[in-house]
Amino acid sequence: MSSAGLRPVAGDGVLSRHGELVVLCAAPHDRAELVDAVLAAHEQVAHARGDGTALADRLAAVLGDNGLGVVAFGPAGGSLAVSVFGHAWADVTTEHGEQRLALRQSHNGVRSVLPGRLMSVRAGLGDIDADAEPHRWGNLEHGSVAAGGLLYVAGQAPPAARPQAESSGPLTAELPVVPSLPPFPPPVPPAVPPASAAIGRVAGAPAPEASAAEDASATPPGTPTGAELPTVSVAAEPTDDAASTGVAAPPDMPVVAPPEPEVDRSQSFSSVVLFTAGDAEPQAPERPPLPIATPPEPVAPEVAPAPHPVDDARAQIMGVYCKNGHFDDPSARYCAICGISMAQQTLLPRLGPRPPLGVLVLDDGGIFSLDTDYIIGRHPVGDNDVVAGTARPLRIEDADGVLSRVHARIRLEGWQVQVVDLGSANGTGLWGPGETGWHRIPPQTPVAIAPGTQVGFGRRQLRYESHRNT
Repeated sequence: MSSAGLRPVAGDGVLSRHGELVVLCAAPHDRAELVDAVLAAHEQVAHARGDGTALADRLAAVLGDNGLGVVAFGPAGGSLAVSVFGHAWADVTTEHGEQRLALRQSHNGVRSVLPGRLMSVRAGLGDIDADAEPHRWGNLEHGSVAAGGLLYVAGQAPPAARPQAESSGPLTAELPVVPSLPPFPPPVPPAVPPASAAIGRVAGAPAPEASAAEDASATPPGTPTGAELPTVSVAAEPTDDAASTGVAAPPDMPVVAPPEPEVDRSQSFSSVVLFTAGDAEPQAPERPPLPIATPPEPVAPEVAPAPHPVDDARAQIMGVYCKNGHFDDPSARYCAICGISMAQQTLLPRLGPRPPLGVLVLDDGGIFSLDTDYIIGRHPVGDNDVVAGTARPLRIEDADGVLSRVHARIRLEGWQVQVVDLGSANGTGLWGPGETGWHRIPPQTPVAIAPGTQVGFGRRQLRYESHRNT
């Protein structure tokens, strides 16, 4: 996995990314609606093609002098706009050196526009250690996960503002291409928790079936198709189920540490105070780090509204509220946010906004928040639901031409996560927790999956992870 990317550091805040705009926000349970307002403002600025400066202005209006710890950054022309609010900090390294922005004991906000080529941003909430290691294989490309800090390492190109395109198509069509990787042999079952386990790549694929006309025309010249596609041998003999689907589980991915650039500390930067100084914010007590999880959800209706309420466009589904006001699956034994037992009170089902149901972890370490449906394939942007904005495209590169242009769908139905094969030429396989091999699912038939399930398509695969199975 490349060292470039956005990697979360364990903690009890929320890390959110939309394109090149990044927000790290503290998430205390008693301020859940304010956190929702921050995340909604982030998404609205991104959809409006705003830059880092527009994001800072919008967050300043939402936060006021509430003192909530927030770090936000994004491109602004040829520079980087960084803003810090409340009990938070950010270390920004450019070609001119390293600068720290922090207001640990103030409700003020501060922002800075740093010129030059961006190299890295390391940020944290409260007393998160600046040397804390980020998630080993985490690379957040879109959506939100639980985090108390972040490490962003830029690629070779300098940051640039989002283009002011006139196209009315969905913003999600601009997601990056996931590169194809060589096949790996079957792995030994991982000994680490599922949420931190890397996802491997599918190997040992059988000869693909006859491709549809649209896929045959898109296959690169010289690529074997149909019965000519060779079978990749592996170290151990596959089971009958695995042989029938042509996919095998891969090993853990290697770790590549981010580069440590030389820092010239002689350069200065300018800061602008946004608000007058308020009362000092008390130090937050230390809490144990949490695994990658979903951000906090809205509190029950009886809780007082946030000072800056926003419209919630998430799907409304039936659920229940725990004793602390978190919206949960009616079948859950424990709250997915605070962990309290759901048997301690009478639960009354009611409508509420559906929270993210987990994450999809690709075989190269990419992480995608399950807050909407995904269409997977070589060219999913042409799918009708993607065009309509009701699903997000997840484009995957496949040099062998085994993956269809529109191959499969990850579908959210109520509190369930489902997989649907969209009539692909070579099928979609599942390997669930406790199973001994792959099995192919019928086309155009939704199949519910549990956390820890691997989904194979062509020579690629992903894993569905969620803490909601506890």
